[in-house]
Amino acid sequence: MTKIRGFEPVDIKFRKNPEAPILPLRGSKTSAGYDLYAVVDLDIKPQESVFFWTDIKAYMQHNEVLECYVRSSVGINLDVTMTNTVGIIDSDYYNNPKNNGNIGIHLKNNKPQFKLEGSFKQKVITNVNFLTGVKEEDIIDIPIIKDLTKENTIHIKKGERVAQCIFKTYLESDNCNSENERTGGIGSTNETLDTPQNVQAISETEN
Repeated sequence: MTKIRGFEPVDIKFRKNPEAPILPLRGSKTSAGYDLYAVVDLDIKPQESVFFWTDIKAYMQHNEVLECYVRSSVGINLDVTMTNTVGIIDSDYYNNPKNNGNIGIHLKNNKPQFKLEGSFKQKVITNVNFLTGVKEEDIIDIPIIKDLTKENTIHIKKGERVAQCIFKTYLESDNCNSENERTGGIGSTNETLDTPQNVQAISETEN
């Protein structure tokens, strides 16, 4: 069978979790997205984020990309987003030597940590004349702040569907392309962005 596009567990030596991963699955036969599962229990405090490896890699054609989004129910019901908004998995991320193409998910809890519940007035000393001993006083409003950390912490159970991935095709432009080879995982293309090859290509297109 010729492989066109799909998902596989990353090689054992690259896995971050002890149990075999759950491969992504479409919720229905016409769903566009393949659901990704939480591989551990997640507790996300308000305004904080968590990262986890899925131990899943994706293969596809050279002119295709896998885009990852938070699931609609997770975003709407829990107020959770992906910290990078949309995850972009390039075709050459598959089997890269650094992490074998392991797909990582970074989720943020957007719920507030604190809530203003009003204020109360309090008399305070604003100035003291040390020569006369006269004190100047004023009345200020002191805010009443409620800590929402406990009630706004989000709990996601291991095995719950948290994100979804969609395969898409993309188009190449006439110029500004690269012949660089990927050597690693997240952020690795920054290492080759300013190579002499790319600088020459840029100068040629400007001329």
